[in-house]
Amino acid sequence: MSSKAQAILDWLEQNRRPEIRVHYQMSSGNLPIGASKIGGCPDVPADFVWPYVACESLYGDDDKPHPLTFMAQFNLAELADCDTENRLPKAGLLSFFYDEESGDWGENPDCAKVFYFPPEMPLVRMPLPFDRAKNCDDEYIDIGELTVSFSRQSYVPSQNRAEEAFPDVDIYDELQGTAEYEQFFGEDARNGCTVKLFGWAEPIQWDMEEECVLRSHNGDWDDYRDNPEMKAQIDKEKDDWILLFQLDSIYVEDKDAVLYPKLQNIPEELLPLLWEYRSLLTTQELFNTKDEDGMSFWEVAAQMPEDLQKKFAAEQEQNKQRIQEVSDILQKAGITPSDDLFEQNPNHRSVDIMFGDAGCLYFWIHKDDLAAKRFDKVIHIAQCH
Repeated sequence: MSSKAQAILDWLEQNRRPEIRVHYQMSSGNLPIGASKIGGCPDVPADFVWPYVACESLYGDDDKPHPLTFMAQFNLAELADCDTENRLPKAGLLSFFYDEESGDWGENPDCAKVFYFPPEMPLVRMPLPFDRAKNCDDEYIDIGELTVSFSRQSYVPSQNRAEEAFPDVDIYDELQGTAEYEQFFGEDARNGCTVKLFGWAEPIQWDMEEECVLRSHNGDWDDYRDNPEMKAQIDKEKDDWILLFQLDSIYVEDKDAVLYPKLQNIPEELLPLLWEYRSLLTTQELFNTKDEDGMSFWEVAAQMPEDLQKKFAAEQEQNKQRIQEVSDILQKAGITPSDDLFEQNPNHRSVDIMFGDAGCLYFWIHKDDLAAKRFDKVIHIAQCH
């Protein structure tokens, strides 16, 4: 290993930060009030007003108010032993909400809210706002519920931060092929969905401390590029911003209640054919579907150029032939492909949280606001691949 590579690794190790890693699994649904969890129904004061936001939804083109999604709550007494830097109160509940309807990346501060409820404040479990609010056309997104536990860990700075510390060194060229590079920055480094409080953020696109300073001063990236005074302010203040909570995209399902129980008896090598058969039928149905004006696909296609009509006709014929081929293979194996094979288990539960393309949601807070328990001052940022 070169001396430069060793210097980089030494710097990474010297700049490790402690973090509280959040481990999760499917909830039984019987968590006591005030327990730490991701998703489900929040535990809040009886007079709590569910936060709403008025902005464009991913599921519509209006900006009528819709409810934020309850993302997580942490009983601070449960994680106090892991808070080695004593940054959080030793008791109480810290709750996070985010606007999954709009998938806001951080531009609208009303799309994320953090609440701190002191330990002396009585809490009740509030039902999810499935009933549409007045003037609200969008329903609440229920992400399911996970129970959580905590552990003390540490992590190194991002590759971007290492490049700042070694501006004349190509980090990748120096560290590629080493176990440390794969562990810290490789393709599989984020496998397992990192959910944590504090420590170094694991950015998908870029480091976010500079963005936090910009937003706190109502600046934008043009200020960062073109305004020397703002850039100096950012360089001065960026280390004052602390990662409060990082929530990765998550998919967890109840393994004891499989989604498609009738497929459990199908030989594994035939499952891809069954799924292909189902997909082919769906495609075939599209050819026979009528649009909102009552016109069939082929009536619409008749208005298209002749070469496109021939292309669609050939695709439909290929689809029919493949349906017959797959059906024959399955029939010979003693399997009659039918819709009832794909009946879902009504008792199956899953938690599906996705930020863009396998992205991550980050909540940031200034060190002074954290010390003063001003959790309403957080800045949220979302990034994805």
